[in-house]
Amino acid sequence: PAAQAPWQPEALRAAVRKRIPGELPAVEKTIELLSAWQRATDARPASVTARPPVGRPARTAARLARGGDPIEAETIVAFGELLQTGECRAAVYAFFTLQAARKRSRPGGPAAGVGPAAGVGQVGVVGGGRMATQLALVFAERLDVPVRLTDLTPEQVAQALDCIADQLGRAVTRGTMTTETRDRVAALITGTSDIADLAGSDIVIEAVFEDLAVKRGVWESIERVVRADALLLTNTSSLSIADQGSGLRHPERLIGFHFFNPVPVLPLVEIVRAPRNTDAVVAAAFALAGSLGKTAVLVKDSPGFVVNRLITRWFSDSLRLIDAGADADLVDGALVADGLPMTPLTLIRHIGPRVQLHILAHLERGFGDRFTASPSLRRIVQLSLPSYVGPDGCLTPAATEAIRAILPPPGDRVAPPVDQAAVRALLLHGLADEAGRMLADGTVHSAADIDACMILGANFPHHTGGLTPLLDRSGASLAARGTLFHP
Repeated sequence: PAAQAPWQPEALRAAVRKRIPGELPAVEKTIELLSAWQRATDARPASVTARPPVGRPARTAARLARGGDPIEAETIVAFGELLQTGECRAAVYAFFTLQAARKRSRPGGPAAGVGPAAGVGQVGVVGGGRMATQLALVFAERLDVPVRLTDLTPEQVAQALDCIADQLGRAVTRGTMTTETRDRVAALITGTSDIADLAGSDIVIEAVFEDLAVKRGVWESIERVVRADALLLTNTSSLSIADQGSGLRHPERLIGFHFFNPVPVLPLVEIVRAPRNTDAVVAAAFALAGSLGKTAVLVKDSPGFVVNRLITRWFSDSLRLIDAGADADLVDGALVADGLPMTPLTLIRHIGPRVQLHILAHLERGFGDRFTASPSLRRIVQLSLPSYVGPDGCLTPAATEAIRAILPPPGDRVAPPVDQAAVRALLLHGLADEAGRMLADGTVHSAADIDACMILGANFPHHTGGLTPLLDRSGASLAARGTLFHP
């Protein structure tokens, strides 16, 4: 047999710190545990290591006859200390939080044939952009039913179908899809520029531009051609479902069904209940999420829902500091040590400055000056810059100039925090404030719902428990709310 690689605790420690540069007690306790195990392995006599297999009763008797082993005791102590770390407790909390959320999305279990797939003959997808094409693929592959995609012109429809073919081809190249599945899914998806061709759809989902007037027009057109019992789903990331359906004859069947990008990868669907939605429509939405292999969390029809509202509060507070003259790199990296998947400026690059400005402006109208349409972000959009940072995550010279152009005169500036700890405290305070407001206004039922959303939809880490355990451990919950999310 090949020689076993030597135990290198420093290499493991360095690998973790490269990803999460902060101090994590759980990492040190894990290294202690593995080191104790390695010492036990090294100290074990060859005759013990190579002893012939015996039945469980014989092994137990032999173990009791030997008595206690100091190295095994050391291992037990290290494991017990690991279990007491904040990261371990948060990870256990995250595990059970996600288990509960998944159970709600699959009330009958996989063996019960959960979901409406058996009764669906066709799904309609409105839109031809990146999100719409991903939705068409997920519905076709998971439900195994025909999917009709529609856009404004035949040229846009052709582009969307080309995009779908490209995504299928790349899935085969990566080895995540067989050629047989590719061919089956491709045959299920067709396109049309005539919205009347969606008449036979049992489910229609839209993924058009985040503009209320545009979405209202879509739904009024759809309602004229589909059956009165068709389920209508909006993939809006922030707009009111009630406002979208205000001109419909049957607004009770229009419900928020918010996926996250990339759709095949991120498991969350925010099911957004509008005031006129019936229990039957909500139940159908949950069952559909389960059929699609997604985990659903019920949220109130409120601007930004859960994930985008919290992420945008983080963006808004970060940009407010940058616009006041704080060092952009300092602000951008303030929560890196907490293990968050991306920095705010990198996330804005992925979302797109124009889209993010639109979301900020919408939330500012809904919630006031907690959400500020940042002057520097407006400048970035005016200059058609791709973001503040380049692909390497570093501030670009053009973005630096854009920030400098909007700074107030030196004499009018409020001194921003100058160290990362102070910036971190301010940003976590804002998140604690917003999460507390969401519980108070009924956007979600519990802190666990917030954490399920942030883990499944925003890739927040398990070792922080999502968001609220991190806020409790950092002191932000007490500072912002006077109480903990998890007393």
